[in-house]
Amino acid sequence: MLDHVSLGSHDFPRAVNFYTDLFATIGYRRHKLDEKEAAFGPGDEWTFFVYPAAADQAVTGARMHLAFRVADRATANRFHAAALELGGHAPNPPRPPAHRPEFGEDYYGGMFLDPDGHAIEILTRGSECRASPARHPGGGRGWSQPVIATPVRV
Repeated sequence: MLDHVSLGSHDFPRAVNFYTDLFATIGYRRHKLDEKEAAFGPGDEWTFFVYPAAADQAVTGARMHLAFRVADRATANRFHAAALELGGHAPNPPRPPAHRPEFGEDYYGGMFLDPDGHAIEILTRGSECRASPARHPGGGRGWSQPVIATPVRV
């Protein structure tokens, strides 16, 4: 089970503002902010971190993305729309939230790139809110679950 995720940013203040406003749509709040890191998560949990990266450091990787699972389609739509309004952009080809049965009959989701180019997916599966087995393209099986776990204190 994942405990937390950390992303680097070439424009740390922009990334902090982007995620502070974006995460408000799913109930995450900012727990910490200083010149070295920003920490976010639901309730008292610290599950998502942003760090400044030097100009010569890579901050994105091929095929790497993060997926946030929410309770319903309306929340997925709000999250995706807010991301684009706050400076995120559509991947090529665009992936707005939609029913995508190739990822499972009950899958509804979309993807965007944050201002640094990190690929972020937002999804829901039916009315479930708990982790459940999910089919992925290529015949693999994985687990879809929110990135929420024990708080991390730094």
